[in-house]
Amino acid sequence: MTNPSPPGLFTDEEALSLAAGPQDRLRLLKVIEANFKVMLAWTATQPLSDAMMVDAKAQATNFLTQLWKHGSLFGATAQEAFEITCDASNNPASGPLALVLRLDTALALDAPGKLVAVPFQFPVSRS
Repeated sequence: MTNPSPPGLFTDEEALSLAAGPQDRLRLLKVIEANFKVMLAWTATQPLSDAMMVDAKAQATNFLTQLWKHGSLFGATAQEAFEITCDASNNPASGPLALVLRLDTALALDAPGKLVAVPFQFPVSRS
């Protein structure tokens, strides 16, 4: 018996199995959420900033691109398979929402270009 991949990593076989069918959508979303939590845990130690949003979006983009390349997201291009918003438009600099990093994704879980909105939030430290 092999050990499961550590959080944030997956084997090619595991990634391909995530695209097995509609019944696996929830499983895929849980894998994405778990990986984002591991990858973006560092946000809890820093205040919200433009640099944080750029870095978080880049990390999420890299991960979702890998899932798309392995066939877990639908689309001929990564742009058809997912979209990510993580900037000042969804992360206000002040108020109660300034204590979370919002990563708003839209994922092609069923068909190319048919994007489903899936928002994620991660804690950030106070300024």
